[in-house]
Amino acid sequence: MTDVGMLDCDRRGWNMIRFWLNSVEKGIPDTKPFRDHFQDDTRVQYAKLWLRLILFCLRTVDDEQQFGVQFTNELKECLQRLRGLLYIHDDMDNTQAIRRKVSELSCLLIMHSDYDKKFSVLKYFSGILGYDVKCGRWKKPSKYTPTIARLLFSIKVIGLEYCLPQDERDNFRVTLDDNPHIRLNKFRDQWLIENEPSPFNYLHKLLNYGMYAAKDATGADKIRISPDKRLLHYGTQQLDIQAWKGFQKDILRRAESILSRQLMFRGSDIVEAINPYSFDRDDQDISDVDHYFAEKIPNFRMNGRTMIINNLRLTRKWGDMITVNPDGIEWNKRSVEQYHRDRELFLELILLSMNFTCGETGRGQEILSIQYKNSMDKDRNVLIDDGQIQIATEYHKSQAIMDDLKVSLSRFQLNCRASHDSLISG
Repeated sequence: MTDVGMLDCDRRGWNMIRFWLNSVEKGIPDTKPFRDHFQDDTRVQYAKLWLRLILFCLRTVDDEQQFGVQFTNELKECLQRLRGLLYIHDDMDNTQAIRRKVSELSCLLIMHSDYDKKFSVLKYFSGILGYDVKCGRWKKPSKYTPTIARLLFSIKVIGLEYCLPQDERDNFRVTLDDNPHIRLNKFRDQWLIENEPSPFNYLHKLLNYGMYAAKDATGADKIRISPDKRLLHYGTQQLDIQAWKGFQKDILRRAESILSRQLMFRGSDIVEAINPYSFDRDDQDISDVDHYFAEKIPNFRMNGRTMIINNLRLTRKWGDMITVNPDGIEWNKRSVEQYHRDRELFLELILLSMNFTCGETGRGQEILSIQYKNSMDKDRNVLIDDGQIQIATEYHKSQAIMDDLKVSLSRFQLNCRASHDSLISG
């Protein structure tokens, strides 16, 4: 498949192509651009699915009677030539020839009219993908629709490359009768829209039906509790509930010890409790960079640094971390790097503890993006509200992929000391 990344820019109006490519209506561009902002492994999975289609054609073309697949004469000829190229010794020219032939074969699969006497191979292949061989039954709509979406994405990208080859875009000469979106629409209005006799129309309607059917479907229960309430079963794995509680206690103890001894240079594993009710009202509407609830404490930054330095002076680490010069103090680079590693470990443990004890578990994107103070592009997630330390997270997968604003907000509330004490007491 081709890379459409160069269409990200507005240079020469190329960005308009994305709106036409995303539309499934004849003569009307979509209100949102076609998006390809996926992780690298996602693109690889999409390409592998289309590769399966190509290999399926090569495997079944010799025996249509056995497999029930129907090929047009053009498809048969293209597959035979592709097979001949695959047996030639690998070299650069042959590789390019194979790529061109695969591209030609892909376009023939896409440009297969429903009025043709031969049934579409692409439709036939999509039906096979709906069967789960391992379970011996058809897939549920929620499992099948992502596969159809991958095929539709591949069809659009291949159609774009067919109309506007990537190596020709920089030198494209625009005329009155030939500009990029006119050329694309000549192909798109026949093969990439709804209500036209094409494989795309069939797959797109199948996707919409599957999404509607899957919307109210319930998922399978993956978690079971043993009758004596000692074990939690997840699939074929099991977890001792008491051991799980002990694991959470160990994480909290380890995090508190690191904070006290390695980050604050104290001689105790315990950090004194802080009463969140002692804080003044935390104004959540202040979006100033670096602002957070500690701004209510006078000179908190200076006092905090002074406390750390004074604690460090009382330990043996002072001589290891600091060299006193006539011009001031000089920090030992290796010791500072170790301090940063301890800090990262502390944050990891806090992240785990928060995820375990703060209500509903968050997903990776929302949990790993938590910050305690405002940044240039995002407001903080850690707030204080009525004596409760509140962690407000928001993330929407389709919003991140489609750049379409959604409303999604989940909140976790935690009074740190209360939760710590409840865990330690069992």
